[in-house]
Amino acid sequence: MTYWERRQRELNQALEKDEMKLKKRLSSFYDAEYRKLEKEIAAYYSQYGENNVIAYRRLMESLPEEDKRLLLERMDGFAEKYPEYAHLLPVRESIYKLNRLEGLQQSILLQQLEIGSVNEEEIRKHLEKQAARNASAAAETMGFGKNFYAENSQLVRQVVNTAWCNGKNFSQRVWDNVEKLAGYLGTDLAQGFARGDSYERLTKQLRQRFGKVSRNDAYRLIYTEGTFVMNEARAASFEQDTEEYVFRVQYDAIRRNGWQDVCDDLNGKTFQWSERKPGINFPPMHAWCHCTATPYVSDWNAWMDRYVQRHGSGQAEKVEKRLESDIIMYRKGSTHRKTSADGRKIIDKATYYKITNPAIKKGADIRIADGEILRRLQKEQATAVTYGNVLFFRPDATVSDVLEEVHHFYQNKRGLNSQYGARQRIIMNEIDAKNYLLSVVDKYHIPEEETALTKSQLESYKAEMEKMKTKGEWVDES
Repeated sequence: MTYWERRQRELNQALEKDEMKLKKRLSSFYDAEYRKLEKEIAAYYSQYGENNVIAYRRLMESLPEEDKRLLLERMDGFAEKYPEYAHLLPVRESIYKLNRLEGLQQSILLQQLEIGSVNEEEIRKHLEKQAARNASAAAETMGFGKNFYAENSQLVRQVVNTAWCNGKNFSQRVWDNVEKLAGYLGTDLAQGFARGDSYERLTKQLRQRFGKVSRNDAYRLIYTEGTFVMNEARAASFEQDTEEYVFRVQYDAIRRNGWQDVCDDLNGKTFQWSERKPGINFPPMHAWCHCTATPYVSDWNAWMDRYVQRHGSGQAEKVEKRLESDIIMYRKGSTHRKTSADGRKIIDKATYYKITNPAIKKGADIRIADGEILRRLQKEQATAVTYGNVLFFRPDATVSDVLEEVHHFYQNKRGLNSQYGARQRIIMNEIDAKNYLLSVVDKYHIPEEETALTKSQLESYKAEMEKMKTKGEWVDES
């Protein structure tokens, strides 16, 4: 995992914490607003109903003058508090012509406009925070200091207000959601009264609609817009000094359990920043997407040379110090291998990247195991594990470990021996992998003890193959 990818993981965690806090605030707000709606409907049943039912004909009567006055006062209050949204209010003259049902529907519309205003303000602050945080993190990585971008900076405003999906930005989608929900509630209300629904039945239906639609729409927008803003803010900073990015899925619990979607087809693939398109090759790929795009550098020496030309050696030294581990991994020259606690020779970083970089280009997501994954490997005395296209290595993996696991990735990608049963395929692929390791002993300077282990494992798999043949369980190659 590169410095940029480690930093991105930290930024993702910060984003998720902010999302949870915002969801909690909005959820409490929605609950309070629905209680207001229930009280207003209860007042209608009390004033115009009989035996817990309102006769529809009574709702067709003209709205009382006092109710018209109160409705107009609410409109004036909204316009004063949110002048930027005053154009969304109904025409004042239309209020004088309302019947009782229409008056209640207009009251619901006003409430939805008020909710929309709060949503827009809260989500905007959330997105501006994410844009500033991620753009500043990218700028810091590139040697420009901390907190380089303020939340009111031009870049942050530009990113947050980008109309990136169907020609609309987040604010327009907030108001689309308001209009949609107000329409649903107004229709549900009219149909409920027409059916002669009781107060309990009508408010139960409205509660489901209000809670499900308002929350789901808001949360989906928070997640999806947050992913866009996070990645676009970083892209705007990184594309000045890097040309490519690598697409990464968020490897969470649901993916470890086998979940896959369109993002998995892009995982590990590289693209030009200049050709990024959300929904095509850049996050978010779909609603609720939390994937990321991080810079990709194939030749650190050439990249550092270009960076010095653009920014000078002083600035370059800051960047090289921060990215030192990544640069060392890519640079050639060192063949020294450290020794693990059990005496195995750990692969050197230059060789590690020489082996894994081509696989990453072909879609492999290769990571150094930590946390739960590392504990599992240690418990099972394994050095690597693969989930789909995601390969995890222990920090003390040997050159043979990395070579073999990457070779298995290529086998799986080609569908090698997939025409055979599971056990036969495993044996055939293991034999193929062991023979491959023996063929590159000199090329990768594989230690003698690792080669001896490979030969022993090869003979073991060959013996298992012969046993299966004896039992008639082996299908000969055609």
